[in-house]
Amino acid sequence: MIGYYVQLALLGLRRNVWLTLLIVIAVAVGIASSMTAYTLLHTLSGDPMPWKSEKIFAPEIDLIDPNFKVPAGTRFTLMAYRDASAVINSRQAERQTAIFGARAALTTEDPSLQPTSTPVQANHSDFFGMFDVPFSAGASWSREDDESHARVVVLTQRLADKLFPDGKAVGQSVQLDRRSFKVVGVIQDWRPWPSFYNLFTDPAAVHAAGGPQLFLPFETALEIARRTAAASMRFHGGYSCLTRAPPADAGFEGFVMNSDCIWIQVWVELPTAADVNRYRRYLDGYAAELHRAGRPVKPPTRVRNLREWLVYNKVVPDEIRIASLVAFGFLMVCLVNAVALLLARFSRRNSELAIRRALGAPRSSLFAQCLIETAVIGAAGGILGLVLTFLGLTAERATLPRELVRAAQLDVELVAMTLGLAILATVAAGLYPAWRSSRALSAYQLKAQ
Repeated sequence: MIGYYVQLALLGLRRNVWLTLLIVIAVAVGIASSMTAYTLLHTLSGDPMPWKSEKIFAPEIDLIDPNFKVPAGTRFTLMAYRDASAVINSRQAERQTAIFGARAALTTEDPSLQPTSTPVQANHSDFFGMFDVPFSAGASWSREDDESHARVVVLTQRLADKLFPDGKAVGQSVQLDRRSFKVVGVIQDWRPWPSFYNLFTDPAAVHAAGGPQLFLPFETALEIARRTAAASMRFHGGYSCLTRAPPADAGFEGFVMNSDCIWIQVWVELPTAADVNRYRRYLDGYAAELHRAGRPVKPPTRVRNLREWLVYNKVVPDEIRIASLVAFGFLMVCLVNAVALLLARFSRRNSELAIRRALGAPRSSLFAQCLIETAVIGAAGGILGLVLTFLGLTAERATLPRELVRAAQLDVELVAMTLGLAILATVAAGLYPAWRSSRALSAYQLKAQ
């Protein structure tokens, strides 16, 4: 019976073509506006590591001078170097890493390859295991390499293919700031979104290149910057002094190594609740030591897991949430218009439905027929809505900041959601018109036929 109703619905689309087209357009425009906004919200709100995000934590210590007026909306998620170093060296977590981003002049022994400014990331060896980074060749460096400031690097597959077209990057050498580094591993195309691990790295410098392309030991990177007076390795990321800023002549040691200015992201892996509680106690104890030493620590310390950290740092901007609410409000307006248009459409068919009722068709059958016809119209609106959504996302990508362009993409899940929402919304809008048409049949309509 349903198949018969679908055939009737398809035939019915030919009647009142302009009225049907208006309904389809109303549904499509409402669906496209809401799904364009929701696509961006959905991607930015996603959990980049759902299988492990409850075990990844970002420790925080607020170093604020009591006389310093903190700007509204300031986030204290980074650490000063000496605190990050102390936390890492304490070995209180199963895995831990400090991170900062930079750019460096990169080349190889091939004389035909000119040095290029490449986004790099300095981190500890635990970074790769903590975030389940997949390797296509080789492996990460070891903790011993971290401690010995070894000159080793890990490349992305994209950079390895560019530098070593023969596919044999592991064991080769690259030059950073005229210093030779050995390639120990090549990672696959690994780009979690949101890219939480380097969220505060310069977006224009890093995201334009598809994220950091080279990884090297944390202390090794600092050693290069410290020993080179005019190093081409430049830090890119957040740098805030929420205490008294170092004097202008403080140099590298004063600004980077010994100040209370924050610029390093720290992540730790804590598998169990007991590990989390123990780490909180350690961090509170460390902050108490800093306070006794006269450093401006503002309690309390915090240990946020990955999901909590993303919410705290407002990875999803409030403007996007508001835009999504406005878009879904516009969808409701379109559906109200669809209800009026469906009432007009079904009212023109009252005579036809009256004949079926007179021939013995129950009201439930007439109601089902109208609903199925509405669902077919909704499917047509969903298909058109998909086209408009794609066009909307294309326009959105042209105006978004570079770091958000990747978010504005449709996937299979969102395509299915768009079609499902279109059909569901149209059927919901057609409930009253269908019920009214199935109940309001009378002898008058039959005589009119």
